[in-house]
Amino acid sequence: MNDDIIMHMVKPYVNNGVISFTKINELFGDFLSEKEINEIVNLLPKKGIAVINEITEEQKFFNMAKPFVRSGYMSYENFDKVFRMYPRRKQYEIVEILFALGVELIDEEILPLDIATSSIEDLSDPLNMTEDERNPYSTDILYDRSVFEDDVSSHTPVFSNITQKNETLCKLIQDGNIQAMQDICIKNKNLVSKYACAYQGYYGNDLSIDDLTQAGYIGLLQAARKYDFTSDNAFSTYATYWIKQSITREIADTGYTIRMPVHMIEKIIKITKLDEKYDMCGFDYDARIKQIAFDLQLSEEQVLQAISVRKKYMRLSSLNALTGEETDTELGELIVDTESENVEDVVMSNICSAEDEQMLCSLSNKEREVIRYRFGLYDGKEWTLEEVAKVYHLTRERIRQIECKALRRLRHPTKGLLKWY
Repeated sequence: MNDDIIMHMVKPYVNNGVISFTKINELFGDFLSEKEINEIVNLLPKKGIAVINEITEEQKFFNMAKPFVRSGYMSYENFDKVFRMYPRRKQYEIVEILFALGVELIDEEILPLDIATSSIEDLSDPLNMTEDERNPYSTDILYDRSVFEDDVSSHTPVFSNITQKNETLCKLIQDGNIQAMQDICIKNKNLVSKYACAYQGYYGNDLSIDDLTQAGYIGLLQAARKYDFTSDNAFSTYATYWIKQSITREIADTGYTIRMPVHMIEKIIKITKLDEKYDMCGFDYDARIKQIAFDLQLSEEQVLQAISVRKKYMRLSSLNALTGEETDTELGELIVDTESENVEDVVMSNICSAEDEQMLCSLSNKEREVIRYRFGLYDGKEWTLEEVAKVYHLTRERIRQIECKALRRLRHPTKGLLKWY
């Protein structure tokens, strides 16, 4: 191939006397062999054009950060110095790229020491680690800790100090930035925790503080996605309504043993508030029902129904609920089983049965049988005089006489067989 033609094709893509090897492949890869391309690569330096391997954007960012990386860590201060020329959204992307390449951002005060520049004293415990942290695989531990840890291959880096405004983070979230979602949750942690604590035990719900907090974060992120920058309200004011709505909806859906419709729970809450208000004012029960029905434009039957539902369903507890000082006992284990026999009664009955048989041995056969029928020693049923008389084809009076004679013999003072009874 003619050298002049090659130079004519290459010239538009030369920048400051440099052309990338990737661009040469794009120009000549479709009609030249690999050997011919290598000849062109060897020719261009002779013509004063350098051929370089074009690096990716990820490699470019890594090369910029590399001089400031120590033991796989880079401080936030150095990160700001190196990448301050990029916009904030791009910086979030760079953080994720560096993390994927093994570089983690941490505070300057906890930055691991460099072995090459540190003294022996500094290297003895550079991170103030505990014994368990220094030796996580101690032979004293008889289980694998990884079993109890989440297996996450990659995660969103967490910043401890968020300097961006809520409005800036909302804009990034609406543009699809994942790191900004993490940051806005950290920045507004106190706001979410405030309402999570306020709604804990709200009208008898069973949700833990962690469940309520997670519901609050969901409302916070929803508020960030819907926030209107042209409004006069601050984001925290706008987000409050979304957080409260998300928490109350979670309570209505999963906070009670038996789920009720949201509108019914809202009605019960309104009625309960008015009931407490009028009770403090000295109204009696009937007067409170009438006044609540008037205020809410409901019938008295609807008010009474809502109060009945509150008493029956909103104060139930699951049999699997943990109770006790150490919360290691289920509630169902403490409830008496009325269908099964009491162990003490069974044992006492067996003892009495054995002693009864011993006493009855002193009677005649007929007396023994009559006593057994009359006092239910056969099947637990006490037979009447008439029923026993039919069995022996005797009169009721004769059966009564046999029974009285047998009881006198059992109560005889010399034998004392019934002294314990």
